[in-house]
Amino acid sequence: MRRIPAVLPLVLVVLVATAFALAAAPRGTRTNPYPIRTMIRPPDGQGWKLRVNKSIPNATRVVLKWNKFNPPPRAGNQYFIVNVTLAYSGKEPSFPFPPTRISVVGRSNVPSTVTDDSCGGIPGQLQFRRSVRNGGSITGNLCYSVRKTDVRSLLLMYQAQFSVDNRQVFFRMR
Repeated sequence: MRRIPAVLPLVLVVLVATAFALAAAPRGTRTNPYPIRTMIRPPDGQGWKLRVNKSIPNATRVVLKWNKFNPPPRAGNQYFIVNVTLAYSGKEPSFPFPPTRISVVGRSNVPSTVTDDSCGGIPGQLQFRRSVRNGGSITGNLCYSVRKTDVRSLLLMYQAQFSVDNRQVFFRMR
């Protein structure tokens, strides 16, 4: 009869404890992101709600075909499109929060933003300069140039602006 090494029970205890810790993390954190197609009110959203609808993880061909003047991604990167909806419930018409509050981040911990890691012109681009009335929404695409090694672990991150705790909210994109 084979003997179980003494370290095996310790490994099992650590794995179970880690699983419980991850499950206990608050919803919207990096370890427990909101599922795709979940509408939430982000911190300091000022009447806005955000939802990730779907994504195109390898959108390089789509982006380059859409606009022949779009540059290809850097070596080791690919274009990643995420489709989001912003819904508004406020008294007066309002413009959405700045696109700089939304980024994507993967296991490398290097965030990609629409300003620094843009794909250029893309189909169905989200229009941040459009005023929305109470009860209205806008839906569109955001595109990021991301490291190929980050694609499987990418999360969409909403970064609160000027908040006391600098709160971040995370969403799955797949």
